[in-house]
Amino acid sequence: MNIRIKKLDDYGRGIAFVNGKITFINNALEDELIEYRLNKEKKKYNEATALQIFDLHKDRIEANCPYFFLCGGCQLQHMSFSYENTFKVQKVKEILKKFSKIEVNNLQIISKSPNHYRNKVTFTVNKNKLGLLRAKTNDLIEVAHCKLIHNKLNKIVEVLKVLLTKETGISKIMLRIGNKTNEVMISITGNVKDTASFLNLADSLIINGIPMNQDHITSYIMDKKFQINHCSFFQVNDEIVECLYQEIIDIIKNIHARKVLDLYCGVGTIGISICPYVQEVIGVEVVKEAVAAADHNKVLNGAKNISFIHSKVEDIIEKLPREFDTVIVDPPRSGLDSKTKKVLIELKPTHILYISCDPITLARDLKELKEIYRVESVKLFNMFPRTYHVESLVFLKLNDEVKL
Repeated sequence: MNIRIKKLDDYGRGIAFVNGKITFINNALEDELIEYRLNKEKKKYNEATALQIFDLHKDRIEANCPYFFLCGGCQLQHMSFSYENTFKVQKVKEILKKFSKIEVNNLQIISKSPNHYRNKVTFTVNKNKLGLLRAKTNDLIEVAHCKLIHNKLNKIVEVLKVLLTKETGISKIMLRIGNKTNEVMISITGNVKDTASFLNLADSLIINGIPMNQDHITSYIMDKKFQINHCSFFQVNDEIVECLYQEIIDIIKNIHARKVLDLYCGVGTIGISICPYVQEVIGVEVVKEAVAAADHNKVLNGAKNISFIHSKVEDIIEKLPREFDTVIVDPPRSGLDSKTKKVLIELKPTHILYISCDPITLARDLKELKEIYRVESVKLFNMFPRTYHVESLVFLKLNDEVKL
């Protein structure tokens, strides 16, 4: 059966209607005529796969990855990179309008290379095979070369595939490479027989959380250097993270921020980056190892006006000093918890910079924050090319009529 695609959903799937029921179709673009096969029929929607495509969209391209739509890592390999950026801009505009009643005109997206940008990847290992899991399953898709990860990591994958033929107890392998340093970390979960061979590949080898040599690698963001361990959060795209941080620095300088609260601060990358332009920064982070790394990183960069607190944000935010004029939040995909939003609205810092990797939770939070804040700017950063994910930076300013 053939059907015409109406538009794309937030995940890059084609939307059509089969017998009046919304149907999501992989590997389909807007206005294309699709011969499809239904995979799942739910009460409220269907899922389908495109078998043949007619009336090809002008921005359709041949996917250059043999694992596309198999491993679950990419969703947008079938569209041109320029169309991907257009899709992400339109997606965020629609989500903000729908869920927070915020309309953004002239929304910009910053993008760089769509390939070999990831500095981190986690592979599953099963029966001596290394790969990624098929979307929404536990089926392993063996991978020889990934178009998204750093080329040096792909070369290590080639060696790992040989080493794994003699290993039977490994279940996961995480690879990470330092921006500008090219130092490699390998973190392994499971039993390892030949530790020496893995040591030859890594500047930092971690087995079940225990360092076999160095416990960290060094990575750079602009001129700042950071030590990161196996459980540290660190942005995966070294080109785009510098664009994002430069935008944050520019805003901080323009508003003459003095005292800054950096929530969900990780290993301190944002706080340390803005230290030269403010009077004081306090960072809050729940991961104990990340706080220890952040304390080390401030010394590494000579940042004397920043300190870090180990705590859940929602547990500490009411106890923090209340004279902050600027708050930076970079929460997990789930967004801000209700208590943190409530306290921020009570504290009324003059400015909030909200960094988000999920536009839906971002829109939900903005709907509440806009009670007393106005959106000064929104900018997108294509941190995750060839996937449906996109990073957002929203700059909020307290409404003039709000009483402090």
